[in-house]
Amino acid sequence: MKKSILQLLEALRQKNASRCAELSLKFANIAEADYSIFLETVTTALAEPAPADPAVAIAAEAATATLAEAHRIQSRNRIESSLIASKLPKPAQDLARTHLETALTSEADLPQAKIDAELASVRTAFAAFNSVGRIHAVSGVTLDSADKLTLACEAALGVKESMNKGVPAFRGLREMYVAITGDHDLAKLTGGGGFSGTRMLASEAVITGDFPNILLNSMTKRLLQDWAELALDGLGNLYTKQSISDYKLQDRVREGYFGELSSVTEGDAYTEISYPTDELVTYQVSKYGNLLSISEETIRNDDLGAIARFPGRLARAGRWTLKNYITNFFKNNPNYTADSVAWFNAGHYNLSTVALSQDSLIADEVALLTQTEKDSGEPLGLPLDWLMVPPALAATARQINQTNTAGSNAFFQRFGANNERIYVNEKLTDVTDYYYGTNQNNAPFLEMGFLDGIENPQIFLANQPTIGTQFTMDELQYKVKMVFAGAIIDFRGVGKHVVAG
Repeated sequence: MKKSILQLLEALRQKNASRCAELSLKFANIAEADYSIFLETVTTALAEPAPADPAVAIAAEAATATLAEAHRIQSRNRIESSLIASKLPKPAQDLARTHLETALTSEADLPQAKIDAELASVRTAFAAFNSVGRIHAVSGVTLDSADKLTLACEAALGVKESMNKGVPAFRGLREMYVAITGDHDLAKLTGGGGFSGTRMLASEAVITGDFPNILLNSMTKRLLQDWAELALDGLGNLYTKQSISDYKLQDRVREGYFGELSSVTEGDAYTEISYPTDELVTYQVSKYGNLLSISEETIRNDDLGAIARFPGRLARAGRWTLKNYITNFFKNNPNYTADSVAWFNAGHYNLSTVALSQDSLIADEVALLTQTEKDSGEPLGLPLDWLMVPPALAATARQINQTNTAGSNAFFQRFGANNERIYVNEKLTDVTDYYYGTNQNNAPFLEMGFLDGIENPQIFLANQPTIGTQFTMDELQYKVKMVFAGAIIDFRGVGKHVVAG
């Protein structure tokens, strides 16, 4: 394009030297991205009335052609960007591209509106084509795919994201079983093998799943939904999370810090700096879980309510399991294994006996600010970011956080405008003790490791119809499992008040 502009400027020089000089100066100072716009400017100048000159006429015609090609390049770029953004299937994109390329032969500068209109037309045509040959029921609900069966099952179990998707929820467990397996007379439940052979028969489109697996997936989604809603009441902010890939012993090394650099006088040699020491903490993940069985009688009795309640109850069981495990570190005050001293200890400068008040929080803040680095002894300057209290102290903590009498409260909304960093833990049984600390990003003090990084409970299906309880007791058996462990990795970022009373 630069070569074309230079040719046009030369032609303009022969026609109008002063105009050429003006544009040549501009051309020398523009970016390459603006060449197409400048090309149009030169072409317009060259097209201005002038004494008849065959060379000028030829140059003007060439300029017009060059400008048109530049517009086509810009149009093609817009077309490709629009095709990518459309997310149409490749055949649809190819068809739209062909139509638009034909349009470019007569209109080089294709408006975006025409590009959008073509994409909309192709989208509509492909959508109409996809529905050709489908058979729609005259009345009632026809579950003709695994997706619809799954949606109906998930909606029946209360999975919110699967509701209002145009597929009614199953009204009962027996209806769910029959729709998925095609076993209308429940004959497959009386063959001596329990759920043996309950493959989906409701649709040819459903060829890989079965009733136990669809029920498993639906229960898992409901469990994850309830787990997310329950959470851990903020306790997730009190530990660093690690993804563990195996059951081996995990090593965590906490290294110390170098002290101040030594002064070096003129003519003296540099001295070796003292190496910091390190401390080792280890832990190993453990399994937690149980079995959950669903009997033939449950299906025959159409007890959908019980099945729908199971995932939520499992989510709560998993929540209590993890929450109790984390809380016990604070309640039981185990030793920090690196120095064999209790986590909260006067020697760690993180244990007090003063009741919760503004004055006690001032002392807590000072304690955190003056905690020192290992080996170097330099102050860490840790901020006070959160409180964890039993329900009996929740009102006191919130009152301190929200009181701002004449600006005299140093802790006004320190723990969040909505008290979001005051963690009320109903598992704390002592009604006067409380805990404080800094954000984990400042000084990690507790680590939790989860197998493959999975914090929530998982549900697995024991799907072997010829062995186990499926064969001997006509039961579907599910296994609920969590794998995790944790360890204290430092004491500097956390503190406790053991208050008499």
